[in-house]
Amino acid sequence: MLIFIAYAVMPVTSLWFFFVAFRRKYRGTSQWIRSVNLILAIIGLIWSALGFLLLFYSSHLTSQTRSSLFQWKSHISGIAVGLLISLLLSSEFRQFARRSRRSNQALQPTAGRSDV
Repeated sequence: MLIFIAYAVMPVTSLWFFFVAFRRKYRGTSQWIRSVNLILAIIGLIWSALGFLLLFYSSHLTSQTRSSLFQWKSHISGIAVGLLISLLLSSEFRQFARRSRRSNQALQPTAGRSDV
């Protein structure tokens, strides 16, 4: 049941990665970060489709086809994990995440402050 939920949640996550790649807020980031988001969106959809295919139609496939599809799913998973690690270790991504976190903080009132 848990694997079914993962396969069902991944298309939604892929859509989020797709929209992050093209949002106006992220146009200031490098093309590399936006490209990684787009690639992760595509990989997530493929991973989910292969997972559902193996989950529901594995009895209709030959053992060679099942093995091949499972290996493709594993390779795609490895590529996605590598892209996520490279994205999270990128100094530009961390700077952008810090900058966007600061811009979402509430403004402090300045009335009555002596350091203004």
